[in-house]
Amino acid sequence: TLRDGALTQALNTLKRESQRDSLERRYLKQERDQALTPLAKNIAQAEQQIQTLKQQYTTLSQQWQAQMQAVYHAEYAGLDKYPRLETFENNLFDASLETLCQRAAVKLLYYAAIHRLKPLAMAEFWWKKSKGDYHPEQFYTDSPENCQILMSITKLSALPKPVTDTSPLTILYQDEALIVVEKPAGLLSVPGRRYHQQDSVLSRLRCQLPDNAFLQTVHRLDQATSGLLVLATSPSAHKALGQQFSQRQVHKTYEALLSHPIIIDSGTIELPLWGNPDERPKQSVDETHGKPSMTQFQILQTGQHPRIQFVPHTGRTHQLRVHAAHPQGLNSPILGDSLYAQSEPATRLHLHATSIQLFHPVTREYLQFTSDAPF
Repeated sequence: TLRDGALTQALNTLKRESQRDSLERRYLKQERDQALTPLAKNIAQAEQQIQTLKQQYTTLSQQWQAQMQAVYHAEYAGLDKYPRLETFENNLFDASLETLCQRAAVKLLYYAAIHRLKPLAMAEFWWKKSKGDYHPEQFYTDSPENCQILMSITKLSALPKPVTDTSPLTILYQDEALIVVEKPAGLLSVPGRRYHQQDSVLSRLRCQLPDNAFLQTVHRLDQATSGLLVLATSPSAHKALGQQFSQRQVHKTYEALLSHPIIIDSGTIELPLWGNPDERPKQSVDETHGKPSMTQFQILQTGQHPRIQFVPHTGRTHQLRVHAAHPQGLNSPILGDSLYAQSEPATRLHLHATSIQLFHPVTREYLQFTSDAPF
């Protein structure tokens, strides 16, 4: 314990040390800032270049989608001449074909093209973990479609693929704000990234209703699922309906046939679902990474293939299919679901969106639409 003069002297000594430390810290900060200044400029330039490339990627992706849709519309209308898919500049080549151009084979062909090299032979092998029939360090042949794209990659041309089904979609309801249609099984809700995935509910409706300046889906159904699909016909309606879906104010029901009987008549399934990047498009039950999902169910008709009603309270990808197939769910896959079970042969996935209830985005009137399951 210090007192009187000894205390005063000790405090003055600490004060001088603190002042020296503060001064030294100031000098060190100045030296640090001087050393970081050129690095900060380099970082800022790099970030600006990254943003520019991202904008170019987005622009090219939108152009590519618009071009593919233009060709689709020409095919749908039965025109003899198709709009030409314009080529892109070489330095932005790999951004034009989206996912396909992330493959090593495409990058090699691109390098060969810009250096005027002629590929003589090429092989691809699987280097990831085993997945289905694919195993590490084994060579595999590609699909004929991908091979054709890879071999013609330097030309950036696409031969139109005729639309096999031009049947108009059944419109159940239409006004100045929304449209409700019957989506058939096997048809995409919106166009995909690849050229052969342009046929969709949205694409067909844009051809059926060319006077609609705005037309966008509010939600989606799996390609294999049939039933009611809602689309907005104005930006404000699209926003209002989207808020209803995000806030879970929309009530939907589905009907399905199960692959084999179950012993429970009704109940609730809650499982956390996660889309493992290595298993796309499959969804899996994962307690660590999964997002909550809830489905109520009730058996409508018993038998070898029970008819069941699903009421989803969340909208996770493949939610009903996983809840039906998983052992912690019903342990009885939906009939015809080849993705989540080796089910009995069936012409389609027996899952249908039978009803939807929502508020009109303009009048706020409560609307309800129904559709009978076609199985």
